Amino acid sequence: MKHPAKQWVDYHHWANQRIIHRLKELPEQAYHQKMQSVFPSISEVMVHLYVTDDLWLDVMSGRDREESIARATRTSEETKGTGLGELEKLFADEIPGFSRQPGGSRSADDSRTSTSRTVGTPSLPSGVARG
Repeated sequence: MKHPAKQWVDYHHWANQRIIHRLKELPEQAYHQKMQSVFPSISEVMVHLYVTDDLWLDVMSGRDREESIARATRTSEETKGTGLGELEKLFADEIPGFSRQPGGSRSADDSRTSTSRTVGTPSLPSGVARG
């Protein structure tokens, strides 16, 4: 059986893939369209998710906190306005395991070919209900 932390990581990657998959169903202009919310657009929400994942991985890897925060700030500026396809590639390149699905299921790259099939759902640690 997998360690519970590994199960959480698998689930997190799966959830990010599902979000990207669903966003690909929207017209391109909707991704960058300004809206009144905490974030000014969906694209800025996705950049925030990417930067936050990257920051957490830095911190959990034992890197210096201040250095990690400075790196996250740079990454945020560098990825601002990034298209969904490019952001998906960044997730796959920078976040280990993003393009790999637990149990041999389809990857994020495969998910864009069909909206009728779903990506397999990884199991959560015991005692945790799926929300």
